Amino acid sequence: MKRRAVVFRPLAREDINRIYDNLAERVSELSAFNYVNRILAFCEKLDIMPERGHLRDELEADMRVITFSATDHGRIHHCGRRGSHLPHLC
Repeated sequence: MKRRAVVFRPLAREDINRIYDNLAERVSELSAFNYVNRILAFCEKLDIMPERGHLRDELEADMRVITFSATDHGRIHHCGRRGSHLPHLC
């Protein structure tokens, strides 16, 4: 199975940094670090089968939404383009 590169858009990186900052302030830096690493590891797994998730063209062309963690109510908006071999996280 061919692997594809996972690319984080600048806005996605900003969101991840905000999540870290918020958790570090409210809980602890260690908890923030671990949580953000879980998000990043989850996203990196989109290198295989990036077509996962629910297609939400009504929000943005080729946008897919996948659930990161049912207990945390996190969602990753995955904007891989149809026919593209490069998933983008936005």
